[in-house]
Amino acid sequence: MTAWIVTRAQLNKGAAFFSLSVLGYFIVLGPVLTPSMVVASMTYFSLCMGLLLRTQSARAHVMLMSAGIAGDLLLVLILQVSRHAVQTALAFTLTPLQQAHVAASTVAVVLYFPVVYFGYGLWTSKGSNAIAMRRRHRPFAIMAFLFRSAGFLLMFSMLNK
Repeated sequence: MTAWIVTRAQLNKGAAFFSLSVLGYFIVLGPVLTPSMVVASMTYFSLCMGLLLRTQSARAHVMLMSAGIAGDLLLVLILQVSRHAVQTALAFTLTPLQQAHVAASTVAVVLYFPVVYFGYGLWTSKGSNAIAMRRRHRPFAIMAFLFRSAGFLLMFSMLNK
């Protein structure tokens, strides 16, 4: 159990600054965020922290990224059940920025599947197979993170929805 906890020794100054920034984010914007936006923010910050720690601790990277991806997928399911998110998006009743949020978030979720597949392959492989898996994992991971970042920024267009 304790093997999955990120220790202070694994945190660098950038990660510590990032953690303080996240705290500030929630202090400033917390009162106006919906519960789903709070969850989305927490999963996004988990992905960011996982990205920051990828060269320092493979285990921390895997855990944080897995938590962020699982949280995102769970949030999509919850939004579908509670708000019929897919039907709302397909009805084209959203503003262009809201449609862009849906599109970016959808692409990110689709890209999570090859990211997890190749990431698991990388985690379990050794030697030249690990190098091949990293070459496959990295482009999908970069694109998924970029689309997730766009979806996160565009999420604020959903405040009035």
